[in-house]
Amino acid sequence: MKYIFVDLEMNPVSRKEREARKTCRNEVIEIGAVALDAGSEDLQEIDSFKLLVRPQFSQQVYQRYALLTGITTDMLVNAVHFSDALAAFLVWCGDDYQIFSWSDNDLSQLREEAAFKKVPESAALAYLFSHWQDFQRQFCRLLNLNRQLALEKALDSVGIAFAGQAHDALWDARNTADLYRLTRDEEQFKKLLASVAEAKEEALQAPATFALNSDALAKLAALKEERTAETGGSSC
Repeated sequence: MKYIFVDLEMNPVSRKEREARKTCRNEVIEIGAVALDAGSEDLQEIDSFKLLVRPQFSQQVYQRYALLTGITTDMLVNAVHFSDALAAFLVWCGDDYQIFSWSDNDLSQLREEAAFKKVPESAALAYLFSHWQDFQRQFCRLLNLNRQLALEKALDSVGIAFAGQAHDALWDARNTADLYRLTRDEEQFKKLLASVAEAKEEALQAPATFALNSDALAKLAALKEERTAETGGSSC
């Protein structure tokens, strides 16, 4: 049994494609995923998947999405089309897994785009859809939140910095997996939340302090001497 964590990056369908936009407003341009060994005590990462996907209904990656994801139009010229990318991902997933994503947006996107682009139905695709879980919802439930948290905010809530590049599909998937590991033991997870909240409260209440190390002090002294020389000896 594997636990798979997946993330999709998307680009809007061109406004010129009015008919297409009525059914599918975005297209997948990257799939990233990690697989964890569900039988190992520490849920060890055993494999990863990363694939760029060439959009069919847009000639370019819009600037906003290029800046967000780091994916440019040129990078997708030789990328595979959606149906081939999805087929490759299904082969990589295998046949004994649970799959998680941060929110259900990625599941909705795959369902919508697969139907729109007439990807043939298969047992492997049906298995993927039926074994998909929304880990964002699970995580927010653990925190007793009625609102959704962005992945980076969720990591911050447990005192973890985001590793890698945000909005890179593989790194987003890997960070989601890291967060999942922490929640496996609900009692320990609640203790972690309490300790993080306590540490943040102490930091807010502590008086502000400012300390310089020896190198910084030396640089400050040199700067004062330089300014004194420039002003002819005045040190006011």
